[in-house]
Amino acid sequence: TPSFSTVATDGRFLYVHTNKGLIKVGSGYRGSILGWTYATAPRYQCQERAWLAIVDDKLYMRTPEIAPASIVVLRTSNL
Repeated sequence: TPSFSTVATDGRFLYVHTNKGLIKVGSGYRGSILGWTYATAPRYQCQERAWLAIVDDKLYMRTPEIAPASIVVLRTSNL
């Protein structure tokens, strides 16, 4: 399986999508613990290269393979 990763941050957490899934990691800022894994979604869209963006409490994810949907929206507080 090819290796890839995409990263987005809200300043408190890093949201990392790889070929292993989606991971929420502490940035060390705003009360989070640097490097601590707060949540994982193993194998979530793991075969797809993604684009990520954060706005407020929402993580927006776009991949070419999610058609006909244009974007997936996840609540960061639910991860």
